[in-house]
This record gives sequence, C-alpha cells and structure tokens, in this order.
Amino acid sequence: MEQQWPVPAGAEFAFEVAIRSLDEQLERIGALDTKAAVLLTADGVIAGLLLGRDSAIHEAPDWLAIAAIAWLMASFILALLSFASRRYQLAPPAVAVARRAQAPGDWLKWRFLANVHRAIDVNNSKLGRKSTLLTAGMGCLLVSLLTLGGYLIYAILRS
Repeated sequence: MEQQWPVPAGAEFAFEVAIRSLDEQLERIGALDTKAAVLLTADGVIAGLLLGRDSAIHEAPDWLAIAAIAWLMASFILALLSFASRRYQLAPPAVAVARRAQAPGDWLKWRFLANVHRAIDVNNSKLGRKSTLLTAGMGCLLVSLLTLGGYLIYAILRS
C-alpha cells in the first residue's frame, strides 16, 4: 500500500461534496438526454407535417422549402450527435477500492478524492458538448419553424 499520510479533518466532507457534484452531473446528463429525445420527436413531427402530401411547403418556392428542410435536418443531426457521449466517468473505481479494503474509510475517501475530481472534469467537458449540440439543434429547429411560419403567413395573406 502507498505511504499513508495523515488524513485532513475535512477529507470526508470534501469527498461527500465531490460525490454530490458527480451525482448532479449524472442527473443533468439524464435531463439533457430527455431534451434530446424531445427534440428528435419534434423534428420527426415537423418532418412528417412538412413532407406530407397535403403540406403547404409543396407550393412554396424551392429555395424556401430546401432551406426549411435543411434547417430541420441540421436539428435532427445535432440531436442525434448529442447522444454520442454515452459513457461518463464514475469514481472511485470499484476494483481500486476493493484492493485497498483493509484501509480505514476516511483514508480511502481522501485517497480517491482526486479520482472523483478527475471524473467531474471529464464529465464537465462532455456535458458542455452535449449542451452545445442541443442548443444548436433547438436553434436550427426554431429557424426552420420561423422560415415555414413566415411563408405560411405570407401565403395566407396573399390568398
């Protein structure tokens, strides 16, 4: 076993705070995955309405129809890409803890605090990427809907 140094008095508290941070990250990941699923569903519904036989988009200028569908497809792709990071860091690793099972609990928590912080850092970058992809996907859907809505208002006023 590594050389044991005295465990600081606040080690257990620091470990518990880090574990709570890791748990909060995993909850945010779940929430973002739910938002991605909602975005995919919205994209699918809008695509079904757009590509249906009775859709007003068939009478729209080609450039407008292409733009609306391109923005919708971009939203769909970005939502799918947000699911790409399906593996997140958890700490401490169970095998490493089991190998040191004879050590006191406060020492173990102090020893593995750095592992928890590394996992939090790795997950933060993945969370940021997932959030950025979803925000961009929602923006693309909004642009697509504004394009279509603007055309539909124009078509109604023109008739």
